[in-house]
Amino acid sequence: MDQEIAVVTYPGIVSWESFEFTDCAGVAPARGMATIYPQGNSPAIEGDIVIRQGSGKANRVVIKKCRIDSAFFEANSGGQTVQVRFFDERWKWISGYVIHGLYNIRTGDNQVVPKREKTPAELMELLCEAMDTESIDFSLMESDPDISSARPAVNWDVSNPAAEVQKLLDSFGLRLVPQRSTGKFVVCRTGDGGKLPENIPYQDPSQGVDPKEVPEAAQVFGAPVLYQCRLRLEAIGLELGDDSGAIPESWKKLIDLSYTPEFQTSSTGGERLQSLSSDDIRFFSKDGIGYFKTWIMTTEGDNCSRVRLPRSDGSMSSPYDLTQQYVFRTYRIKPDEDGKVQVPG
Repeated sequence: MDQEIAVVTYPGIVSWESFEFTDCAGVAPARGMATIYPQGNSPAIEGDIVIRQGSGKANRVVIKKCRIDSAFFEANSGGQTVQVRFFDERWKWISGYVIHGLYNIRTGDNQVVPKREKTPAELMELLCEAMDTESIDFSLMESDPDISSARPAVNWDVSNPAAEVQKLLDSFGLRLVPQRSTGKFVVCRTGDGGKLPENIPYQDPSQGVDPKEVPEAAQVFGAPVLYQCRLRLEAIGLELGDDSGAIPESWKKLIDLSYTPEFQTSSTGGERLQSLSSDDIRFFSKDGIGYFKTWIMTTEGDNCSRVRLPRSDGSMSSPYDLTQQYVFRTYRIKPDEDGKVQVPG
């Protein structure tokens, strides 16, 4: 039976010689190539391509929101023609959109952090919003319990949302398939769907199998583990050495410094301040400013001289200078009873 010749229309194109269109699944745009005759006016940059064979909607396919990607002249023995390349509406997903987000991160016991938890459908919704599209039907990701119960970890850092859609679908064995004439896309499982119609003639029909490659082995690499801990500190000060250099400068606890004052006074709030001869100096950090002022007020005696002495680096400092520079301003990690510092990990 003879088949009727298909007719193609696009806004602004007057005369066609031929048209080819290759449809595809996924986020990458499908492409069409038209050979047209030169014309005076330029066609529209964007529009719908309508392929019609015979009469009735059943014999019509509409490829919505296409865009001309390029056009160039070509000369042959028959004269001059123009080659026009089209993208379907997925052209806008290629660039121009970004997404940020960190979801389904795990705690140390592999539990999802509640505030960062998102279902696959919720992730897909965020991606569609970032792509500024409502044309994707991903209801399968909500209705399929194997998919909806999963919590895939994602880290979107200035990521392309279309590329992240493809990664998300690939992780579940899903495909994004266009539904022509409706302007919609549907998420479905690979292999689902009807057969090709038998009443349409084929060009070079063939059958084939392209199985997935199975690796011989798999390697698992763990990410670096970060630990956070609190370390106990103790206040220290700088002890000057002697003039000859036989005794070097050293860092000591405040109670061991030669210029530490002995006093009994009250700190702010009426709390009783113990003598610095005790080993409770580590508690001073809770109100270090108040104690520091008390220290300065009592450093007028002989034990905290203002006489500057030469140091090993050639500078001059007095015990009073060291008090202002280091006391309750310099701390070191306090080891445990065994003289060790326990770091987690």
